[in-house]
Amino acid sequence: MAKPTRTRRRRAPARPAAAADVAAPAASEAAPPPPPPTPSTHPGCWRDVEVPWTTWVVFRLVFFGLHAVDAFLQISHAPRYGAGGFNVPHLPFPPLPDPSRAGMTFVYGTLAIGFALIALGVGVRALLPLVAALYGYAYFVSQLDSYQHHYLMWLVLVILCFVPTAPTSVGADGRGWLRAWALRLVLAQLAILYLWAAIAKLDPAWLDGTLLAQQIKPGRVRRLVAAIGFATMAKLVLATELALAATVWTRRLRWVALALGLGLHVGIELVDLEIGLFSYFMVALYLLLAPAAVPALLAQTGAAVIAPLGRVPARFQLGIAAAALTLATVVVIRHPLPLAGAAVVGLLAVAVAVIAARAGGVAALVRPVAAGAVAVGLVAILLTTTDVAADHFRTWAGASRRMHLPTERAAYQGLLAVEPRSEYAHYYLGLLDQQAGDTAAALAHFTAAERAAPTRTRAYLAEAAALVAAGRPADAAAALDRGLAAVPGDAELARRRAALGTPP
Repeated sequence: MAKPTRTRRRRAPARPAAAADVAAPAASEAAPPPPPPTPSTHPGCWRDVEVPWTTWVVFRLVFFGLHAVDAFLQISHAPRYGAGGFNVPHLPFPPLPDPSRAGMTFVYGTLAIGFALIALGVGVRALLPLVAALYGYAYFVSQLDSYQHHYLMWLVLVILCFVPTAPTSVGADGRGWLRAWALRLVLAQLAILYLWAAIAKLDPAWLDGTLLAQQIKPGRVRRLVAAIGFATMAKLVLATELALAATVWTRRLRWVALALGLGLHVGIELVDLEIGLFSYFMVALYLLLAPAAVPALLAQTGAAVIAPLGRVPARFQLGIAAAALTLATVVVIRHPLPLAGAAVVGLLAVAVAVIAARAGGVAALVRPVAAGAVAVGLVAILLTTTDVAADHFRTWAGASRRMHLPTERAAYQGLLAVEPRSEYAHYYLGLLDQQAGDTAAALAHFTAAERAAPTRTRAYLAEAAALVAAGRPADAAAALDRGLAAVPGDAELARRRAALGTPP
């Protein structure tokens, strides 16, 4: 379908913050009529990519929203950084501050809030370079981040810093359009990715299907690939990547790239290769190649959902948004994870956006405050609905235990703060108390561990050992009897119970 013609203008007019994602307003009646629209011919494959502004807004929401979720998920890995004082960076230069558990938790929390604000279009020009730099630090500071797609995403983030933050032209129908060489460079970066991935697969172990067979887990997908043939499928993957390297950056062949790219990355996700959100990021990038009707439909759906809010008075909207932001901030700051610094950074970003929008009146203030409430609220909701915080403390506890670090007890206590019925924390706290000579505290933790996981035997065995050491064999026998009642026939429980005989 022919693209609507549009007039070119040298500079996008200034817009209030509340209208950042809509096309520039039409000229006043007193303004001279615009020149006749000229069609965009796009000569040459390296001409800047031009997309409807709606496409960019939807892409920004999806792509940076995924980054916000991904950054939050990385919080569970933060305790690996700095454990034992050992670290190997990706690059020996430039010297970067050594990572630590608290420091990386702050970095990932700040990235989650920053990405969410960018996704909602708040402070994009200022925030995007900052989060790109912070994202680069998180990746390059340590080889503990072994996700190679994080390096790719860092490159993409740096390139996206050069995308204009307002429409660069307005079509005859009043719709905004965005033209940017940076978008072309993003597509070229994807072409390089696919080309290198194909080159890396020019290996006998890949071409004969051996490596592919090792990567696909048992299930329906494996049975389907086996029916086609692992060697055949391996060659098809290689051919697809070569085709994408040749088409993803070429405007005339975008339909080919769109079909091949979506098929490839959806297939990778179905195979479940455990490579984080890589497939989701790639599908989001293909929004830049999607027909304009797809993002437009998504935008219309979103507008219809929030349309009722437009009937609420602006002052009331601002009050609700401010209350939600305050509540979310309190939840994040009071959480056992060290995320208070990230919440403060998010509040500062919202404050700067509010100051920039204050000239537009109360209505202009609603958007940055509401975006802040969504960004900080996203972190607060994920903290209370996912296992990320519990996994964070488990990782910290495991590293502390293996390396005999003095932080072991604090890690277990942090885990109990977010998961009070954790058998894992109660059991190991019981062992620490037993080693410290506090038998009463140890027995309390062992009993709590038994209640949390009644069919797991280690707490019964530890309680019995502590009671025998305290000279209470009858109580030890009772503990083992409770264990055998919960797990009948367990060999170790039966052996320990037989060893006690019939206590007096």
